[in-house]
Amino acid sequence: LLLLLIGLPVAGYYGVAAWKYTTAHVSTDNAYVQADMAQITPRVEGTITEVLVQENWWVKPGQVLVQLDTRDAEVKLAEAKAALTRARESVDQLFAAVAVADDCHRATRSKIQTAQAEIAVAQAEFHQAELDFHRAQQLVAEQIIAARQFDQAKTQYDAARSRLHARQQELQEAKQNATTGGRETEQARAALGTTVTGERSEHSLVKQAEAAVH
Repeated sequence: LLLLLIGLPVAGYYGVAAWKYTTAHVSTDNAYVQADMAQITPRVEGTITEVLVQENWWVKPGQVLVQLDTRDAEVKLAEAKAALTRARESVDQLFAAVAVADDCHRATRSKIQTAQAEIAVAQAEFHQAELDFHRAQQLVAEQIIAARQFDQAKTQYDAARSRLHARQQELQEAKQNATTGGRETEQARAALGTTVTGERSEHSLVKQAEAAVH
């Protein structure tokens, strides 16, 4: 009886303790713990050579998690720099082509002006030679001048006419060259794709290549 009286309070105490524990704790053989997880996406591709953290470690912003093999990145960087060099050379060639086309076009226009001035002179000379030749024809027919003088007038007339035709041909060729040069200038400007006065570094080809490097 004494043991029973002593055992009841003890059992009651442990019973209450067990009830409090079970109400505050969960026990299971198939449990999951909820935790924050974040997917890591690298900004550059590469082969991982070393992992600097372990599973379930706390990490900080900016902390290095892995080391990548730099050889692939170095190859890509070298290729990008080579492409940038080629782009700059291409743009330089485009600018040079526009400059050459402009120079040729200006030279051709200058030739047109020169040819027009020479035609004016040749026309005046031919007109005078033509008058002299017709007058000589009348005079030789009337036997006022010798045949030798008539021959001189005819020679001057033929020479003046040849010079006029030559100047007219030169003008025609200059105009054709101007038309061709104008098309070449337009094609060069179209290939350049920007204002000729713009900076070479601002050209789209160079900007794209620079973006690949950076």
